[in-house]
Amino acid sequence: MGYSGWSENDKFIFLILSPSGNVAAAIDIKSPDLTDAEIGYWASESHPGCMTNTTTELLKLARVAGFRSLFGRTKKGNIDSVGVLLRAGFRFDAVDSEESDTYDFYRIELKENGDENKSIDDNGYGFANPRVIFTLI
Repeated sequence: MGYSGWSENDKFIFLILSPSGNVAAAIDIKSPDLTDAEIGYWASESHPGCMTNTTTELLKLARVAGFRSLFGRTKKGNIDSVGVLLRAGFRFDAVDSEESDTYDFYRIELKENGDENKSIDDNGYGFANPRVIFTLI
């Protein structure tokens, strides 16, 4: 039983590799919902400082793929993850955050003028190359 997130257009996971080829971090878009998909990310303790740039690059890919809005959630008090989202351009969502005892929510709008007709492409992938891997340099 393999992972089928890409092939079923269900979720989109990207890996960040260290110069030695080891997985240093991961970032994903957790659904194909173009209007309100959640992102998530993780970085190993030995590779701090890579998530803001990685998140910014993911936003570029998501915009091209037709995503209009993304959100991230952090455990309340997780200032490192909050910093990543704020530096990448997300804004605090007070309404959703107040409704949760566990998480704070952050959102970013990706739709720009002229993007109204963009959508996931005909082959079912929102991204031109589902094998994109970020590499730390």
